[in-house]
Amino acid sequence: MNDVSLSRDGKVLVWDLPVRVFHWLLAASFAGAWLTAEHERWRLLHITFGCTVLALAVLRLAWGLFDPCSCHLVDVPGLPTLVDSGFRRAV
Repeated sequence: MNDVSLSRDGKVLVWDLPVRVFHWLLAASFAGAWLTAEHERWRLLHITFGCTVLALAVLRLAWGLFDPCSCHLVDVPGLPTLVDSGFRRAV
């Protein structure tokens, strides 16, 4: 489990720096892909943003499955049941 981090004013920080950077990169990449979607001139940048979103999603799945800290996907309330029921319906 992660150690509790405190900010300078004594507030408990829930998300550490790598998680914050990851989420801001994901948000910025998604926004960039959305903003460049309709312009043929920006196609290469749009593809780059899209590949970044895909790479970050794969990284997050691997991080959630294999990281020994408290950021496991299994720890999300209701997610294991939701995935299990979805898998059973698909099979």
